[in-house]
Amino acid sequence: MVLGLGSNLGDRRRWLEGAAAWLVATGAVEIAGRSRSYETEPVEAAPQPWYLNQVLSLRTRLSPDALLALAQRAEECLGRRRNGRHGPRTLDVDLLCYGSCVRWTPRLRLPHPALSRRRCLLVPLAELRTTWCHPLLGLTPAELLAACSDPGRVLPL
Repeated sequence: MVLGLGSNLGDRRRWLEGAAAWLVATGAVEIAGRSRSYETEPVEAAPQPWYLNQVLSLRTRLSPDALLALAQRAEECLGRRRNGRHGPRTLDVDLLCYGSCVRWTPRLRLPHPALSRRRCLLVPLAELRTTWCHPLLGLTPAELLAACSDPGRVLPL
């Protein structure tokens, strides 16, 4: 199970650290791996501040739907503020993948539909050296990254 964290408003590092701490404090998840933070250029959006992104690998007994609900509750409890779709935000917590689970419902899409086309997700995911394979594309994060045409810059901190 992998969550993507992002923020481009306020104290971005504090938002990411707060989200990880909040998730662990619930007792429902354990962080098995954490990428470093990356400064990432916004793509598919109007001009806005750069993001700080990070990926967390988790261990949990929660179902995919329950994990998504927990991620959304983290955003809510930490006072998420955003300005429209793809707009600036204090905190974004996305469920990127849940093992080999494939789900396509109005509420939950797994793997995350943008995962294979966004460097801001693939670079930190590949850093974790996961052996996970995209269940629809059959590629590892490193292979997805090699094939990714996203022009957005992703800079390690």
